[in-house]
Amino acid sequence: MLASFTALLFGAIAIDIAAAKPLDVARVFLEAVRTGDVETIRRLRTDDAVAGGGPDLGPLGGSEEYLLLPKLKRCAIRGLALDPQETDRSLLREMTPSSIAAGGASTIRGGLSCPMSDGSHHVAHVLIVVVRGRVALFAFGG
Repeated sequence: MLASFTALLFGAIAIDIAAAKPLDVARVFLEAVRTGDVETIRRLRTDDAVAGGGPDLGPLGGSEEYLLLPKLKRCAIRGLALDPQETDRSLLREMTPSSIAAGGASTIRGGLSCPMSDGSHHVAHVLIVVVRGRVALFAFGG
């Protein structure tokens, strides 16, 4: 595939990365994580993107497979919404990607609702930071 693409077709969703709204980018990225689409994850992240669960954040580049869990395929994306407040850099500690530090970041919060063996559902909260049409941070937790 060409590295200089401007549009990405994901299922029935066509997204122009350069002009995409942060919420649309976050939704397509989270769907790629949910379904295990490593190529889409790579195309939608910044070069300096970080990811992790809880307080543990690390570089995403080259380790996208670590996000892939077979059980996520049973999960549903819930309540993605743009956070009206500026991205809280204190959440990022020393792992602030330069793409976020430069400004213009949008924070999206939501969840993945996953069925449990007892019939209940567990919601894993997600935080996605989008800068200029690309994901710079993906964090998830309890």
